[in-house]
Amino acid sequence: MNPRTTERPNTIALQWDGKFEEGRAQGEIYPGMALEVTTDEAHPQQFPIGVKANSIAGSALPVRIAIEDRLGNIANTILGKTIETAYAADDLVPYVIPNSGDILQVRVAQNSNFAMGAPLKLHTDGTFIAHGGTGTLVAMVAEAFNWSTGKDSKGVTNTSNTRPLLRVQFN
Repeated sequence: MNPRTTERPNTIALQWDGKFEEGRAQGEIYPGMALEVTTDEAHPQQFPIGVKANSIAGSALPVRIAIEDRLGNIANTILGKTIETAYAADDLVPYVIPNSGDILQVRVAQNSNFAMGAPLKLHTDGTFIAHGGTGTLVAMVAEAFNWSTGKDSKGVTNTSNTRPLLRVQFN
C-alpha cells in the first residue's frame, strides 16, 4: 500500500542516515530551511550552537536542514509541532546534516518550477534554487514540482504557508 495520497508527508527527513544536531535559533526558521552556524562572541563555548537561515548563496558543505520538532520543548510545553511551525529566536532547533543519497523535503523560493534531476544550490534566505552553473551543487530534485499547480510529478499537493517544500536527494 502506498502511504502517499494527495498530501505531502508531514516530515522533513524522509530517508536519511546523516547526523542529527540541535542549535539555538538566531531568528525565525522554518523546517526545511538550510541553516548556517553562527557564533556568539560573548559565549564562544555556547551549547547548543547558534543557527540561522543560510545567508550565503551557493555556499559549500556541510548542509544543515532544520527539521520539525515532533515532541516540542518541555520548557514551553508545546507538543506535536509540524513542518509548518516556525521556530522563533532562541528556540532550540533540531536539524540534520544529510549524507549523500539522503532524501529530504527542503524549502524553495515561491514561483519556482523544478524538473526531476535538476541540480540545486543554497540561496540567501535558507531556501534552495536552481544551480545555474555557479556555486556548490548540493542536491538534485527527486520529484518535479510545478508552482502554478502546487503539485509534484505524482500529483501530491505540495504548497505551504510560507514556501513550498521540494523533495530532493543530496549529493
